[in-house]
Amino acid sequence: MTAALRPVERMRRQAAAISAWDPGRRLSASPGQDELALLGGTLNQMLDRIEDSVHRERQLVDRASHELRTPLAVQRMDLDLALSGPQTVAELQAALRSVAQENEHLTRLTGDLLVLARARGGTLPVQLLETSLAELLDTVRCGTELAPRARGRVSFAVADHRVRVDPVWFRQAVGNLVDNAVRHTPPGGQVSVRADRRDGTVRITVEDAGPGFPEALLGGTFEPFAGSHDGAQGWRGSAGLGLAVVQAMAEAHGGRVQAENLPGGGARVTMVTSDGLRGTTST
Repeated sequence: MTAALRPVERMRRQAAAISAWDPGRRLSASPGQDELALLGGTLNQMLDRIEDSVHRERQLVDRASHELRTPLAVQRMDLDLALSGPQTVAELQAALRSVAQENEHLTRLTGDLLVLARARGGTLPVQLLETSLAELLDTVRCGTELAPRARGRVSFAVADHRVRVDPVWFRQAVGNLVDNAVRHTPPGGQVSVRADRRDGTVRITVEDAGPGFPEALLGGTFEPFAGSHDGAQGWRGSAGLGLAVVQAMAEAHGGRVQAENLPGGGARVTMVTSDGLRGTTST
């Protein structure tokens, strides 16, 4: 009996030695195809998934820290400049505008990180309420979800249907889509938003005149900061984060998000969710 349990004890000791700081270690495989060998293989597969999850979480923290550091540094420079000596009213106003813009970026970024943390923990609460799709999008057009730089550059075409969604999350998702589209559309370029309900789904489509998506983002899952790189011609890391948040919100509504590049230039993002009116209960 003791000899039969010896391989189990070996696996137990190996499992106890594995930690989050050394997630690459695995259990030694037992020869054959008996129950113990199959158990060892299953546990190693589970450790593979855990290691991948730990790697993605560390990558998220690293990239989020980098993304947060940039607007904080800009704010510090603007404030130091304003306090460095006599300034004209125009110079002080320019400094304050810059600080306000970076503060807007920080506010959206920290809000997006909070949503992702809650979604990954499986606790993103969805409170479904019946509302007008046209009124919902009108609050985005006129409300705080639409950044000042977007006003006058975004057109809305919305069908007036009744839908049952979480108004807070839905507005934030559309706001993220519009903000990303405007941020990557050159001056003078326009962004169009279309919203409709058909066959039990709500469809939101946002098109822009920017450089489009990197190939790594097309047709796949939107991981936070995926495909991010700096430069005026590319999609910044915060765009990847914003799209990851939109996907989390769409999935919480039983939906999905798809990105594609337009043949004539620009990009299109489509968010499709359940309209919530057929057998859906609030959670």
